[in-house]
Amino acid sequence: MGEATATATAEAEAPVSSWVVEMEKTIGEMHIDPAAEMARWKRHSIYRVPERIKNLHNSKAYQPELVSLGPFHHGDPELLPMEEHKRRAVVHLVKRSGRPLREFVAAVAEVAQQLQDAYKDLGDEWRGAAGGGTDRFVQLMVTDGCFLVEAMRMDALRGKVHEEYAPNDPVFSKYGYLYLWNYIQSDMVVVENQLPLLLLQRLLIVLDHHKYQNASRVSRLVLDSLCPWRRHLVGINHLGLHPLDILYTSLTHGDHQERTGSTAYVMPSAMEIYEAGIHFRGRRQDREEVSEPDGV
Repeated sequence: MGEATATATAEAEAPVSSWVVEMEKTIGEMHIDPAAEMARWKRHSIYRVPERIKNLHNSKAYQPELVSLGPFHHGDPELLPMEEHKRRAVVHLVKRSGRPLREFVAAVAEVAQQLQDAYKDLGDEWRGAAGGGTDRFVQLMVTDGCFLVEAMRMDALRGKVHEEYAPNDPVFSKYGYLYLWNYIQSDMVVVENQLPLLLLQRLLIVLDHHKYQNASRVSRLVLDSLCPWRRHLVGINHLGLHPLDILYTSLTHGDHQERTGSTAYVMPSAMEIYEAGIHFRGRRQDREEVSEPDGV
């Protein structure tokens, strides 16, 4: 009993680290509310890929190839050439709408906090009114959002936008549709290159208030641009988080019975392709035998 008392006395007299003092203060002040914590983490929907994961794979697979969308890759040297075309997209969209640019900016500024919260670990340069961070963030959102709306419109019109853009426009033209759209489409689903669908809805409402108040129309617009061959697979009746979220939802959820048309296309299996007369060869050039695929 005496030893236990002596030990307790020694522990009480031992110096307490500043970390212990700080943590005890936090423990005493913090009220754990699961509902509040769930709401806190629910705000985030766009994340950076951990560097360790990038190093385990091809790191370039996590980088956009042609255009930055959002703050995470804004300013990357190899993507800077598209910045001029983004600004041109703003000019064309605003002129076509007949609305002043200030309406688009105001519509985005109203939800700036929600848009900022969507990006986990958003840099300080994009936050705060004092240093102009929030204004810079809104400008980025309007610019990138207008570019994406114009790019999706070009896709919907199959590049036939010559009434508003020059026939030889390097991006918004038949040429851009044929040679650049696939890269834009691919960049739309890069994890770190997402734009919140809330942003697109705010811009589209300025363009057409009645049509795009319906969240499902915004989601459908994005989905049709990402995978037109599956556009009749599932019905999206809510506003998704971002393009990658909408694509994921369409590919992994919903019953095939939800198809609303007969033009849906699903890639056949390897066995079906083989039975149709298409043969497979090994990757090595010196391999001459035709291999039969296993059932899929």
